[in-house]
Amino acid sequence: MVDKPEFDDDIEALDLSYAEKSGLQVYRNYTNSFNKFREERFAEEINNNAPDTKSLGEIIRLVHGEEIRYVPILACAWADEELEQMFKVFLRDGIPGGKKALIGKFGPISSFFSRIQFAYAFDLMNGDVLKSLDQLRGHRNKLSHTWNPKLLEDFFKTPLPHMDGLAEGLLRHVPPEAVDHTKYPEEALRIQTMWVLCRVFYESRFYPLAKLAGLNPDRALYGPNSPRKTLGKICNYAMTFTKLTVPPPPPTSKNKTPSSPDS
Repeated sequence: MVDKPEFDDDIEALDLSYAEKSGLQVYRNYTNSFNKFREERFAEEINNNAPDTKSLGEIIRLVHGEEIRYVPILACAWADEELEQMFKVFLRDGIPGGKKALIGKFGPISSFFSRIQFAYAFDLMNGDVLKSLDQLRGHRNKLSHTWNPKLLEDFFKTPLPHMDGLAEGLLRHVPPEAVDHTKYPEEALRIQTMWVLCRVFYESRFYPLAKLAGLNPDRALYGPNSPRKTLGKICNYAMTFTKLTVPPPPPTSKNKTPSSPDS
């Protein structure tokens, strides 16, 4: 006797005949298998043509070491160049007036803000990353247009948006205080900025490629069949300098200097 095939829960719950459910399940299994194959090929292609990460390493070092008020300025200048290059590569050829008319000095995609907007509107990068860049842009503008330094003392106490997942992931490697804006706002901003810039570097090159390949970008870049070799190399910069940025642990009873008997 042939065993009946098992159905996924959502297919099992449908008010359909056994034959109809079987057809849906076979189609889903085939689609999942085919997508897995395409994701693996996509990842292999990325790993075999990994990008030069020199500029990423340089900006991560600056974010780690420069005075905190320079961090948004440096991060935005670097991210602006990355977005500009992304548009140069992925805008289609043959645009009337040329790509320069769009990206150049007076074009509609000439400013950092407009590049964030267009990238969001056309889904060229993860929306959470772009919102974090816009938050950094706001910090940069405040730093650039405020003459009284006393008004800038707390700008870094506002966390970047949608960073909860990052914080949860980092807790496997660093203490909770390292990403807690209420306790160590400067360190938390540096760490969050480093990881955002790593994602900008990664996604500006491969997020649009995944879409052109007909793949789900988030799954292709971060899922079980992602290009782990390339992703690991990129994330290594942020992880290395995250550990260097983490504040020292608070003193405990074990490492406190014992008081003298006469005190």
